[in-house]
Amino acid sequence: MGVCCVSGLIDDAKAGTGNLSQQKEIKGVSFPENLGLSHLVVTGPPGVGKSTLMGQIGGWPQEGYVDLSMDKWWRSPALSYRPREVHFGFPFVGVEPGLAVFDEEWLKNYESLELDFDRIKIPPDQNWFLSPDWKSRYVFEFLLPPPKSLLNMRKERARRGTHLVDKELTIEQVSCQVAIYWAVALHLHRSGMKIYIREGYTANLHCFQVPLYKGVEVSQDEDHESLAGWCGTKLLHGLGKEPQADISSNL
Repeated sequence: MGVCCVSGLIDDAKAGTGNLSQQKEIKGVSFPENLGLSHLVVTGPPGVGKSTLMGQIGGWPQEGYVDLSMDKWWRSPALSYRPREVHFGFPFVGVEPGLAVFDEEWLKNYESLELDFDRIKIPPDQNWFLSPDWKSRYVFEFLLPPPKSLLNMRKERARRGTHLVDKELTIEQVSCQVAIYWAVALHLHRSGMKIYIREGYTANLHCFQVPLYKGVEVSQDEDHESLAGWCGTKLLHGLGKEPQADISSNL
């Protein structure tokens, strides 16, 4: 069964989030209190407002692309300039390489495609004090409006004829795109990455409050001491199941 065929996926993922209790404003936009913009990478489906956000805060003006199934994607030149917006390529079972949610192959087969979480590469832990701490280098904002709101925004953009990816959209496609990003955001969080959610350009910020996968360690960088700490809670770790057993059971 494809990931998009499971009802309630977005609600299930949202149920594991809480409001970010400590925020600051930068150029009229709210961000986590401990976030430095030089760490920020913004992602999400087409049309969510990534470029608008980058424009307001003076981020890098061009979109990047990162295939999460590629070895050492965290070293990609697309992530060298920050803050920046990126599109993700996702691994799907039986498909090589990763697909973006606007690729023609994905649009034709999205109802049957199944996310392959085992092929999502996760940056290594910092082994010693002089080695790179990749998990602390980036903070990923997932910009994820409700599907109906996003569909309306993209239909309006389609009427202006500025983006070919907005043609012939359906609520099913848009819902699936949003669901995939929610699922991957949760997976990356549980793998020890720094993740937060913005449910629309002017919406409140949320972070996950669910345990990390068993055995996952987090950076002790004082500027980003804990992920769940942004929500005013103590970070839980070492209590989760293995990735494939845990997430695939819900997808």
